Amino acid sequence: MQKEKAELKREYENAISEAKKAAREGDTQAIHRAMNKAKQNLPKEQKKQDNRAIEFKVGDEVKYHTQSGVIVAMKSKNEAILEVNGMKIRVKTMYLKPTKIVKAKPRTDLTLNVEKKAGLKCDLHGMRAVEATEVLDKFLNDALINGWDEVIVYHGIGTGKLSYAVKEFLKTHPRVKKFEDAPQHMGGFGAKIVTL
Repeated sequence: MQKEKAELKREYENAISEAKKAAREGDTQAIHRAMNKAKQNLPKEQKKQDNRAIEFKVGDEVKYHTQSGVIVAMKSKNEAILEVNGMKIRVKTMYLKPTKIVKAKPRTDLTLNVEKKAGLKCDLHGMRAVEATEVLDKFLNDALINGWDEVIVYHGIGTGKLSYAVKEFLKTHPRVKKFEDAPQHMGGFGAKIVTL
């Protein structure tokens, strides 16, 4: 080992002295030739090979130098993307050491197709009690999904059957916090202000 080290040092010093000599002469081409020769004499860098039989996958907890992180994506067998302290970095798997295997959490995607209503009111005029409660139930569900916390329901006065059916339905609905007759200018006894 010492012998090889001495030989390399001697070759390096020879290459450097040739480059310096060319530089003193001011010959640009000679400088380049000397630099190329010195580069050829330098030992070839050996690529470090990863002979470990470790297969990394998304969700594995690993150590990268002094940092711990989780693999969030695999670019290839030899390259991974880690999340370390909230930052994502791309690294070679040969520099990773497994610390703990964690199963990736199952992910659920939910898409709601909600028909957006133009206003916050539901008009039940002219409907029978059964039909009106179905329409009112759908309206309240849509209002909750849209994030509304107060709506108005118009039922009219008439014989009072529809008004009674609406009142009874609102009393039993689990998401209705309170309801009251609307102010006179908004329908009075013929409407209810519902707080969700």
